[in-house]
Amino acid sequence: MSDPDGSLYLQAQLYQRKLAARDAALARRIVARYAKAYQSLRGSFDALAGEIAQNIARNQVFTIDRVRRLERYALLLDQVDAQLREFSRYAAMEISSQQAAEVREALRRAAELRATAAGQGLLSAPDIEGRGAYPPGADERRIDELFNRLNNEPYLHLVGTMADGMPLY
Repeated sequence: MSDPDGSLYLQAQLYQRKLAARDAALARRIVARYAKAYQSLRGSFDALAGEIAQNIARNQVFTIDRVRRLERYALLLDQVDAQLREFSRYAAMEISSQQAAEVREALRRAAELRATAAGQGLLSAPDIEGRGAYPPGADERRIDELFNRLNNEPYLHLVGTMADGMPLY
């Protein structure tokens, strides 16, 4: 069996391009949020560097131990920690949200591709009892109905688990 007019391939290719565009948009949002966090800390970094430069200009010995004792350094560490916590929460929420949307979209696209393949006669119903046969009392329409009613949560968990060993949240 083949895809006579290439429509399955074209549908899959379009989906792939849209997925890449959504991924790129997500990456831009996350990078923009990171840049915002960096910019909010930049003044504090510059102030610390200025204080260190002034001390060095006054011929004061300036060791890392002395930097650690500066109040400005301690405040900066607290600011960095707060910004990273906020950024991490934001990134996790954005990624989790996108991940959930992509699972729903993938299920919808799979159904569209299957419908296109069925419309072109590219699918064949099972015809051997026991192997590839429908369960007793089921037919293709009934299986489609059940599939379309499945809860998305297991898919979300599966995607997260397959990515890095656990769902992002």
